[in-house]
Amino acid sequence: MMVRVLLVGAGGQLGRELVRSVPSGIALHARTSAQLDVRNEAAVATGLQELRPAVVINASGYTAVDAAEANESEAMAINAAAVECLAQHAHGVGARFVHISTDYVFDGRSGQPYRVDDAASPLNAYGRSKLAGEQAALATNPDAVVIRTAWLHSGYSSNFVATTVRRLRAGQSMQVVDDQLGTPTRAWHLAEAIWRTVALPDLSGLWHFTDAGVASWYDVAALVRDQLLRGQVLAPGATVSPVATDVSSRPARRPSYSVLSAHGTWAALGWSPTHWSEGVAQSVRELLDT
Repeated sequence: MMVRVLLVGAGGQLGRELVRSVPSGIALHARTSAQLDVRNEAAVATGLQELRPAVVINASGYTAVDAAEANESEAMAINAAAVECLAQHAHGVGARFVHISTDYVFDGRSGQPYRVDDAASPLNAYGRSKLAGEQAALATNPDAVVIRTAWLHSGYSSNFVATTVRRLRAGQSMQVVDDQLGTPTRAWHLAEAIWRTVALPDLSGLWHFTDAGVASWYDVAALVRDQLLRGQVLAPGATVSPVATDVSSRPARRPSYSVLSAHGTWAALGWSPTHWSEGVAQSVRELLDT
């Protein structure tokens, strides 16, 4: 029997990977933000009533971290109010609700990987909107699954790895912060983890999923540089140098340490994690092939 799944936000980085990786046994109904505006409650209600999916995956979101500082109401509308609406109407048709959140719900003051039950305390508007969204999802839909992840990248969308490849191939020099630590996570891996979640109907609640290991943004950029050099496509004059966060002026504060403890999720999903460096190398190879 095919499981009917509604994917919201199919045009984004994660959404595209969910479409590419859909397993057998899934009848996927993918909707981009243009096809289903999550801020339109009437459209959400009608869409869910007509389709009556078994699972709703929300891969949509306001992800412009710096812009959210000046547009917090818009971030809240998409990352919180719309999530509550989706969760409520999914519950109304008896559907599980799978929602994606972020490491930015934490303030980065911990010296240990964050567990799911650690207190959240976001530093910026984006983090506040995502925390409000995950709280709304869990309160509204008892079958909801909220998966926090971090530093997503792929070879098919706008992300830090893609930006670094583009700039270094153009011969530009980059200064990249080396005092913010997290775990770069390949969107393809998160998509596969979400499909495993869908296949486990008793799984609910809050979970953490990332690739393995810890890196700074500078570590990521340096690895990209090395990959381009190995492939003989690093442009002359392209360099990567470390810089402290306080030298790099950004509107939104970032947590200095936002490593998520994902061991429980890996075990629940039967997942063998890939190290972040291999994930980044895979995304670089994809970017060079396009």
